[in-house]
Amino acid sequence: DAMARFEAAPATLVIAVADADGRPVGLIERNAFTLKLAAEFGRALYARRPISALMDPAPLIVEADASADVLFQSMDAAGLGALLKGFIVVSRGRYVGVGAGLHVLQAGVAIHKRRAEAMAELAQNLVRAEAEARASSRAKSEFLA
Repeated sequence: DAMARFEAAPATLVIAVADADGRPVGLIERNAFTLKLAAEFGRALYARRPISALMDPAPLIVEADASADVLFQSMDAAGLGALLKGFIVVSRGRYVGVGAGLHVLQAGVAIHKRRAEAMAELAQNLVRAEAEARASSRAKSEFLA
């Protein structure tokens, strides 16, 4: 039961729905699910209906071995809604996990942090090399003078 899973794990943002073979068939996003049930007569309307009535039947699906850049491009191409809805991760068409826009944001921040640290290190190396080159040039000039 999706409601029980969301209640048991408050940090869960999305739940994948897979068929008996492990192939994803939809995605339940916490906020959309909660809004439907909280609407007037929501529980009465959806309590006995299959989960397919509450899920996104065409979620973004990403291969597990996709690079971060491919994930970012897929999210961008899918539009702003994809950031809110989340995505399903598959390997050879079988469900292996889920992700949400927040996870994409966290991954982007981590990538940019690593790149910034690498660039800062390169800048420090450049400053050091420039100082060494100046010192060497000065020593050479003094020797020749």
